[in-house]
Amino acid sequence: TEFALSPDEQHVVVVVHGELFLAPVKGPGKTVRLTDSPAYDHGVSWSPDGKKLLFASDRGGVEDLYLLEPDDPDHPELTKAHRFKATQVTHTRDAESGASFSPKGDKIAFLRAGKLWLAGPDGAGAKPLVDEPQVFDYAWSPDGKWVAFARTDG
Repeated sequence: TEFALSPDEQHVVVVVHGELFLAPVKGPGKTVRLTDSPAYDHGVSWSPDGKKLLFASDRGGVEDLYLLEPDDPDHPELTKAHRFKATQVTHTRDAESGASFSPKGDKIAFLRAGKLWLAGPDGAGAKPLVDEPQVFDYAWSPDGKWVAFARTDG
């Protein structure tokens, strides 16, 4: 239902029936299943260094954000690992969506209850950047200093 191209454009994460799969864009290689949950995993965003993935999931009954990283000491790179761990980043009653890393990877932005939020990559220090409702889209500037957003203003 959706895909996210890696920063180096060599791999892609695809969402199939609410599960995340990693595949090479071309050449030899096999598709690797990243998640295995009865929940609906989606909304994937790569970290700028290609070492982590941010995604939304309803594993806890509401759409929260999760960070997926390799959990394989023999293969510590995401694109070569055989095991993965998903860590919950947000824990709220409001659904989150549209998550993405800043260009430097030191922050994440996401939508919650129609507002635009910023936090650390682990969810720490979450605070609203646009504390007015009805934000529906946003984009980081290439240097990560600015965020442009769109909202419906009635």
